[in-house]
Amino acid sequence: PFVEGRIIDLSRAAADTIDMVGIGLEQVTVEVVEFGDGGTYHKSGPPTDTVTIQVGAYRNEKNAHKVLALLESHRLNPILEESDSRITRVILPGIFTGDLKLTQLKLAELGLTDVLVRR
Repeated sequence: PFVEGRIIDLSRAAADTIDMVGIGLEQVTVEVVEFGDGGTYHKSGPPTDTVTIQVGAYRNEKNAHKVLALLESHRLNPILEESDSRITRVILPGIFTGDLKLTQLKLAELGLTDVLVRR
């Protein structure tokens, strides 16, 4: 957690899934059932494996900015990545592997089903 005295911070995608975005604080009980997709557990903390999701690659930078705005409007944190060949990629970096399936489902709801997961 980012604040002392709390036991868990949710990702924005997880909070959105349980309609908790905007509430801020909530009393919870945490039960670890399993760590998803091979996340590495250490006694010092939660799973640490992350991936980058490439949502799209665009020759026309305006199209990349449209997708960027769509993702931002749904509380995802995309960034643009430029290639040497003047292709602009829209990516979601730092996605915990345990959140990967949930993030892919959210992208699919937005019509973004053809994504590339980069390890």
